[in-house]
Amino acid sequence: MSLRQCLSDSGARVLLAVLAYFLVFHLALTGFNRDDLYNMKVLATFGGPGGALDYLADRYAHWSSRTLADLSMVVFTGIPAFIWKIADSLVATSCAFLMAAIAGAFYGKGWRAFIKPAAFVMVVLYPFFDMKTSGWVATTVNYLWPMAGLLYMGLCAARLAKAPLDGNETASARCMAGRAALLALAVLWAGAHELVALCAVLLEAALIACLLLEGRGRKAGGPALLLAASLFFVGWAVFCPGNAVRNLTTATTQFPSWESFSTIEHLTMALAGTFDRLTSLGFYRGGVQPFLMQSCLWLLILASVHRRFLSIKLDLLMALPFLLCYLMNQTDVRFWSIWALMDGMASEHMGQLRMAYQPVLSALIAALTSAGLYLAFLRPGPRGAIPGLCAALCYLAGLGTRVAMGFSCTVYASNTRTYIALLLAMGLLVVLLSHEADLPGMLRKAYGCGGQGKP
Repeated sequence: MSLRQCLSDSGARVLLAVLAYFLVFHLALTGFNRDDLYNMKVLATFGGPGGALDYLADRYAHWSSRTLADLSMVVFTGIPAFIWKIADSLVATSCAFLMAAIAGAFYGKGWRAFIKPAAFVMVVLYPFFDMKTSGWVATTVNYLWPMAGLLYMGLCAARLAKAPLDGNETASARCMAGRAALLALAVLWAGAHELVALCAVLLEAALIACLLLEGRGRKAGGPALLLAASLFFVGWAVFCPGNAVRNLTTATTQFPSWESFSTIEHLTMALAGTFDRLTSLGFYRGGVQPFLMQSCLWLLILASVHRRFLSIKLDLLMALPFLLCYLMNQTDVRFWSIWALMDGMASEHMGQLRMAYQPVLSALIAALTSAGLYLAFLRPGPRGAIPGLCAALCYLAGLGTRVAMGFSCTVYASNTRTYIALLLAMGLLVVLLSHEADLPGMLRKAYGCGGQGKP
């Protein structure tokens, strides 16, 4: 496509605007910080490929299973910074494109029909400053880039699941080879983070189950291969000796009382800490954007369920999370925020009413959001529950990546970057629900401005 054609294409113009935004954002950054300052000195010590392998082997044995991310951190901090800035701008823009493309594949439309809500999610709703919490390079290659890989896997899964039963592949051999190379790269990057790799396992397992239910077991060979690759990366993390060493070191230096908490207390800490940020306008918890993302999700669920069922009871039920959100904030005012609790205070405050009250509200919010997603995507027919179940699974998988931090001694040290998978999952659902809710059609119908809502 020529530049003139791009500029005449409204979808391409939006995508170029998103890319320009992220390029300006990255070019305005001055210097590295935190972990990047250490990593930028490592590349010069390699002396060749052998030195790189020795470094990665030592990291795997004594610190981390994220081998690809470790290598990328060292490389991108050891070369001119503008290379990472351009690469990360492309990755961030690709997240908006992939969200739009997934929605387009799900509804049988092109990505252009959804690029505006996807751009709104990435530019307005997504808190990109989360990427600085461990260093700009360290956080992006450990979290954002694996999530971009998972989104591409999700796009391939959506295209395969929505392909006609007797459809024939008409793409050229070169195009198929390009898609295969991109998919291999996506699987490799998704496996760079253990929790993202686990989400990839859930994605491929769900896709295989859908194909088997529809009698298309012959198409399940590719997803089964991807499932095996994702399971390998999960096993790579589970059996990594460095993760145990890192947990012990972190617990000793940053959270000595971590092992004194029971499983219920860890779950309590995880739920309260997760939803405390999502339901709060407090800027000291990382800004207002996660609250806006959560609010947009609830609003679109409410509109979608109302449009589909026209039930006052269901409307009231879907509006209940807003009331629970208010109660969560009131608890913060009276009992202090979990983000203010450090090691000693966490032990002291664990017995307060807040630590029993907020997790219950958090569990109710999660349950109502999952139920709302199921109802919003419910379809008639014997397999009409599958889209709703997949939407709820997407939300719960993203939520699980953050709640899992409650069982890690780095629950406080990891800061807000551990929300990245959850927020991107919510962003994808916002893009999908923007079609389900059809707010412009509802307004036209309600105020008689002409036109009809979708049937």
